[in-house]
Amino acid sequence: TALSLILIAAAVPFELTTLEDQTASGNLVGLSADTVTLKTDDGEKEYPVEGLLSLSPASAREPATQGKILVELADGSVVPASDYSVKTGRATITLPSGNSFTTSTRDLKAVRFLEQDERERQLWDEIVASNPKGDAVVVRKGGDDKPVTLDFLEGALRDVSKSTVQFEFDGDVIPVNRSKVQVAGLIYYRREGSSTPQALCRVDTTGGERWMAKEVTLNGDQLQFTSASGIERTVSLSRIENLDFSLGKIAYLSDLQPVKDDWRPFLGSSNISDSTRKLFKFRRDQTFTGDTIRLGQREFRKGLAVHSRSEISYRLPGEFSRFEAIIGIDPNQKNRGHVRLEIRGDNRVLFDEAIAGDAAAVPLELDVSGVGRLTVLVDFGEGWDIGDQLLLGGARVIR
Repeated sequence: TALSLILIAAAVPFELTTLEDQTASGNLVGLSADTVTLKTDDGEKEYPVEGLLSLSPASAREPATQGKILVELADGSVVPASDYSVKTGRATITLPSGNSFTTSTRDLKAVRFLEQDERERQLWDEIVASNPKGDAVVVRKGGDDKPVTLDFLEGALRDVSKSTVQFEFDGDVIPVNRSKVQVAGLIYYRREGSSTPQALCRVDTTGGERWMAKEVTLNGDQLQFTSASGIERTVSLSRIENLDFSLGKIAYLSDLQPVKDDWRPFLGSSNISDSTRKLFKFRRDQTFTGDTIRLGQREFRKGLAVHSRSEISYRLPGEFSRFEAIIGIDPNQKNRGHVRLEIRGDNRVLFDEAIAGDAAAVPLELDVSGVGRLTVLVDFGEGWDIGDQLLLGGARVIR
């Protein structure tokens, strides 16, 4: 399904970012299945949608109230809600704004009723990922000085109200009191092989909604879209935070959580203070002085700043074909730095070269096909570790 957007209202200031980590801003004057058109100081410019990473309002949006209930749809959309109910297979989701929409329970993945701390969220994610063999009611146990845990029972979910979950188990329908037994949430069974149409972009709102949209239309100051599972929604442009066109096509290393992050000083020590480790820990999307990453004439919205000797490993979230970055010693080090950069894909060395502070920044493109774990090692070079601050502008993996 083609992405269809029609501009009817006056131009709106937007900023876009491409897959090549280039940015542009201007009034949004055209948007179609193929191109985005911005009116800039240099005139109108067109950008292909297939090369677009994101499109967002140029000015920050005020955050909106988020509901305590979290509804996860089978198509990957996530919607905070203030109320949730089901009647004869149709779910009604009420948003904090007071608006509501309905959908079949067949389009749902899970509904979380209770707020969770980090440990409880991990337990919840493990239960959802276990793919129960039927619908499931998840209950919270413990509290009052006892460890909190989650347990679940498989069966068939029926009607749901503010006070009760009708749950069929072994042929009997049991009214489960939501507050008495602390119902943490519900999980809806999905048959293996079930699928939904592919989304073209993700619509993020100030209220925390994340919609996987297959069709989007701009009508005046309203964004109208249809989710991949067929739910139609209309949201004011004032509540739009971002349109994300990447959808797994690209992943920036600065957005990934490393599975290994190890820094060692030039003069080895077995007793390194936490404050020292924090001082030399790699930086995300900024230099060690907190400035924007700059190499040559380019500025980078995303990237890494890494001090020698650091070894950082990432488990890649999917299959990617190449790694790209612009690499060079931080220009603020006045040509003092000198490191050896090694990049490994699993146990295979993909790149191993010295990077000198007096050398110009260079583009790096590596084949990472089939790689599951990517490791970046910034090792000591010449001159001890003085000025060893390597910048990797726009460091990312691309499908």
